[in-house]
Amino acid sequence: MGYGTESKGPIFGLMANTGSSYLGVKNNAVTVPVLLPCTIHGIGVLLGNNLATNNCVMTITSRTMPANTTNNSVVANFTIGPYNNTTDGQIWYAKNNFVPVDLNAGDELLFSASDGGGSFTFHPWIDANVRAETKANNNDFVGVNNTSA
Repeated sequence: MGYGTESKGPIFGLMANTGSSYLGVKNNAVTVPVLLPCTIHGIGVLLGNNLATNNCVMTITSRTMPANTTNNSVVANFTIGPYNNTTDGQIWYAKNNFVPVDLNAGDELLFSASDGGGSFTFHPWIDANVRAETKANNNDFVGVNNTSA
């Protein structure tokens, strides 16, 4: 029996990066923890500052555990640019050949920008919906007997 999709909690946790702010910048990956099983239907970035120089390649990877370096999958890989055609507040997203991706609670998304674009910043943008929770779709949850009275 599933729990349905009536969950009231957020799908994704607070993002963090390898630098000093919550904004993504070139050569500075941003991670987003997955809190509930979900299906991603669209993924990209919201530009905080436009690209000042050169195009930038954005690679978004799913990881089965935080900071995992094995069994990762590239969810999307796309170029932001031409750089002189970007504007603050635009959402650049993977459009062609994007296949919906199922993620489980405990997974993580990694947003990485190539060395390009000058001093641009970005926020992850994710279009997703919660999947019904069942034992069949998420073996990251382990049930134990409750011993409280």
